[in-house]
Amino acid sequence: MKKIILSFIFLLAVTVSYSQTYTPPQADSIFNSNNWKETVKAYTWLIDNGKAPRPGVAWYRIAIALYSQNDFKSAIPAFKKSISFNNNPTIMYSLACTFNKAGLKDSCYTWLQTAIDKGFVAYDDMLKDDDLASLRAEEKYKTILQRVKAIAYPCGVSPEYRQFDFWIGEWNVTDTKTGNPAGKSKIELLLGKCVLMENWQPISGAAGKSFNIYNEAEKKWRQTYVDASGSLLEFYDGEFKDGKMQFQMKLNGDTAMHRLSFFMISDKEVRQLGEVSNDNGASWQAEYDLTYKK
Repeated sequence: MKKIILSFIFLLAVTVSYSQTYTPPQADSIFNSNNWKETVKAYTWLIDNGKAPRPGVAWYRIAIALYSQNDFKSAIPAFKKSISFNNNPTIMYSLACTFNKAGLKDSCYTWLQTAIDKGFVAYDDMLKDDDLASLRAEEKYKTILQRVKAIAYPCGVSPEYRQFDFWIGEWNVTDTKTGNPAGKSKIELLLGKCVLMENWQPISGAAGKSFNIYNEAEKKWRQTYVDASGSLLEFYDGEFKDGKMQFQMKLNGDTAMHRLSFFMISDKEVRQLGEVSNDNGASWQAEYDLTYKK
């Protein structure tokens, strides 16, 4: 079980009396040196004598020390004592791992569910944690893992966030009417699959980037475009329908309406059409028309 560093920590101890006395800084130094047997003695003494400034931390470190000595069954009540100070989901997860190491699979599943219910979201840690390796082939564990993934990376499982994925890739871009080269573009999926970033390199003119994201509050897509000349364009009310992603735009001081459409021609071809209307949307004229081919 990997020791996840917490900004605040809570934990447990085993009640034994020792003649040696300790100060909190001494106990902390012992713990940081990975002297596990002495760690148990030090924090136990502090707790028994009412000298632990943060009993929850002391209990946690006792639990870690016992776990590190493969004394899993003794570490279990220590983790539980730690949790009693504050229902910390990360410590609940550590307890679940300890139950599994102790061969108590049912209790492991119970505490995994509890940790998730309380807000555990460390999907990447859970995915590669050797403490849970024995469970990876089980459907119950796979279901729990997918639940954590959905919490940690909600964009990855939301169908709305996937509507614009047809634009992802590396493209050669041409003028749709003439077929003349216009530039190259690379569209990447970033930040937990929440953001599509465009990297645009034209044959002539300023290079640019756009950032595209589904806005949960508006239930619409937005695109922000910036380029090396300092231009900034904001497209809003993006909606995917009938194989087309379409945005609206209005420039400051401009009475005209603008819209930007992306047509999903195939998995290897996308058309981008920029249009303007000077009659409040009654008619539209093309400003630019580009074809993207992988």
